[in-house]
Amino acid sequence: MCVSAGDGHVLGPGECLSARDALALYTTRAAFACHRDREIGSLEPGKLADFVVLDTNPLQAEPEQIPGIRILATVLGGTPVYQSGSIFPGL
Repeated sequence: MCVSAGDGHVLGPGECLSARDALALYTTRAAFACHRDREIGSLEPGKLADFVVLDTNPLQAEPEQIPGIRILATVLGGTPVYQSGSIFPGL
């Protein structure tokens, strides 16, 4: 994951991150920084179940494809709050 200028020139190439590292910054590492890693940040028994279902795995997508990944469903506290189509039948 790199930041590019309009002409495609990579800004700060030494600051690029892998998709896995970028995802961790928004999940497990963010929870740790907030001292809430025992309740949020990863999907584990006893933690709040906040997550999204995506149409493409960002860890397998090309970096330029990631901005176009669509959200198919959102779950907050274990309860579906958004779905595109019938991800969770009966809701």
